[in-house]
Amino acid sequence: MYNTQPKKHEFDFTGLLKCKECDSFIPAEKHTKQYKKTSRTAEYIYYRCVKKKGDCSQGCIRQEDLEPQLRKIVWKCGLSDSCEAGMMKLWHNDNLEAKDHVSNELAHLQFLLKQLIKS
Repeated sequence: MYNTQPKKHEFDFTGLLKCKECDSFIPAEKHTKQYKKTSRTAEYIYYRCVKKKGDCSQGCIRQEDLEPQLRKIVWKCGLSDSCEAGMMKLWHNDNLEAKDHVSNELAHLQFLLKQLIKS
């Protein structure tokens, strides 16, 4: 059975990728880097073969480098008209949910600001 531990993070491509060399899954992991000179913190997401099915020479890849490669693959495959319509509907619904969330958050913050000004 695949890993049933509770997920700590949600990553964009988890469960989508398998290593071509050894056929193992490729999960993601988040790394945080502190830059001492600028006191800046940066988070990076890496995808790495788990190498559970034997020897594998594949290294890791940053999400920023992986995404363009996946876009090329998907672009070559294309989408049927019905699939495209379904994806556009999902995108539209996600957009509406995001706008609702932002509107609600803004109203809540405006309410809190009025309360602070009154006191």
